[in-house]
Amino acid sequence: MNIEVKFRDFKSLLGLRALKLKVSRAEKLSRLLLCISIVYIILVNLGGCDLAQKLRLQIEIKRRKKGIELQKHLAFLLLLYL
Repeated sequence: MNIEVKFRDFKSLLGLRALKLKVSRAEKLSRLLLCISIVYIILVNLGGCDLAQKLRLQIEIKRRKKGIELQKHLAFLLLLYL
């Protein structure tokens, strides 16, 4: 007896005959877009609170360089963090 037959019997035992496990690609993408939107809204709201403003002053690196030197410096810092 293979796993599909066992799972079918288990579903019928629970009364889940109409259980649909396959989700269309469009439905997956819409769920993903919804989750990303909700997370974005939460992060934007958290970024505007007073605690975030105080933490930003402690975490942000003060920039003294301008132009291309700044881009090279930031790229180097990014590589160090990864």
